[in-house]
Amino acid sequence: MPRMNAAPRALGMVLLLAVMTVSVDDAHAADDTASDYAVITTGDPNIPLDELKLVLMPLTLDELRAEAAAWVELVRRKAHEISDAEIAARYKSKEIKETASAAKAAKQASDAVASGSVDDDAAEKIDKAAEELK
Repeated sequence: MPRMNAAPRALGMVLLLAVMTVSVDDAHAADDTASDYAVITTGDPNIPLDELKLVLMPLTLDELRAEAAAWVELVRRKAHEISDAEIAARYKSKEIKETASAAKAAKQASDAVASGSVDDDAAEKIDKAAEELK
């Protein structure tokens, strides 16, 4: 009797190994499909939503994942671009304020020199600073 139980157990193990092998092959095939897939929806980021839905309808889950990853990357790059522009604008604004402040100080110093309330050495330094601003 023990031999009869061994045969179904061995058959069960063979079937389990066969299922596992097929599952592993399917997983590798899905990975290959996803890596070979060329993303199609990010070419025009302004695509109307109804058209995007139509394009996405026939795609497989792996293809949809690739499309989603491409959109995330597109958004990440755009956010980086916006951040860089914002930082550059802040530096430019700071530079403009500093230049305006220096120009105002130079004008006040020039007026002081013109009125004769500053000695010659100070006047020379003021003139030099004013030239550097130009």
